[in-house]
Amino acid sequence: MPELQVKPRYMQEQYRSLGRMQPPQSGELHATIAQLQEENVLLRQQNRLLQQISAEQDEFLLMVAHDLQNPLTTITLGTSFLQQRWRDISLQDIMTKLRKMQESAFHMKDMIHRLLTTSAVESGKLSTVLEPVEMLSSVASVVHEYRGRASEKDIIIHLDTYTTDTITMSHKGILREIMENLLSNAVKYSPTNKEIWVRIFGTTYSSYNEHLFDNIQPADTDPTNTTHNFIRIEIQDQGPGLTLNDQKQLFKKFTRLSAKPTAGEDSTGLGLSIVKKLVETLNGHIWCKSTHGNGATFIVEFPITDGASESTLDVKSAE
Repeated sequence: MPELQVKPRYMQEQYRSLGRMQPPQSGELHATIAQLQEENVLLRQQNRLLQQISAEQDEFLLMVAHDLQNPLTTITLGTSFLQQRWRDISLQDIMTKLRKMQESAFHMKDMIHRLLTTSAVESGKLSTVLEPVEMLSSVASVVHEYRGRASEKDIIIHLDTYTTDTITMSHKGILREIMENLLSNAVKYSPTNKEIWVRIFGTTYSSYNEHLFDNIQPADTDPTNTTHNFIRIEIQDQGPGLTLNDQKQLFKKFTRLSAKPTAGEDSTGLGLSIVKKLVETLNGHIWCKSTHGNGATFIVEFPITDGASESTLDVKSAE
């Protein structure tokens, strides 16, 4: 009788022990669990990225809506004024109103163009073949155009070249977009009666490495050296310069710098982020040297290469 009582107790204890034990897991099960954990981490990362993109889009839409209000207001008020008062004002006043309305329309067109360029750069759906481009003539063309705009603020733009070897694999439309953005900023942030210098160098070594590492030897810019491997373009202005915080945020989207345009020009915060991506599309680098209060110098560097190379950009929107 005692033995019959002990055996059930023993069996109950063994049953509880078995219940606490985990079933053995095979190697295949371990691998499946590890894969699910990796996919879970990836999904969380993608979710954070989507949230970031959504926040950027919301910020972008608010910024565009705000920036489009001023030119639209100028156009609508201008047309209303001319419709009501055209008999009472002089032809000169009418032309002044029309000129302001035209400038507002150009501003809106420029903003839309930047939006399309940004979309084309980030989508990377189409490819283009880079071709030999003579940098000096391409840059000189943009400088000539912006001299007229700069003269409205009594700003002089100089163009100096220190090399005769300025042919590299590039794309004229993209290069023009880069130069237009950089020169536009130089004029925009420069006070009246100042100067802007555009310089073109041929270098043997990458100046970008010199920028990254202070202890590297300066790039060779001897104009008699015919073995240049890089072309460097500098755009130097006499504006307010950039703070250290500005320089950290310089090429990010929607960045509003502490410096303000000197004649009420618009600033979308997209220009330099577009420029950086366009420069990288041409296999180049861009950086800036500035001391707050003493202007800024933007440097663009492109390798001199043989043969065509593929790039992922819808260049039609950049031409």
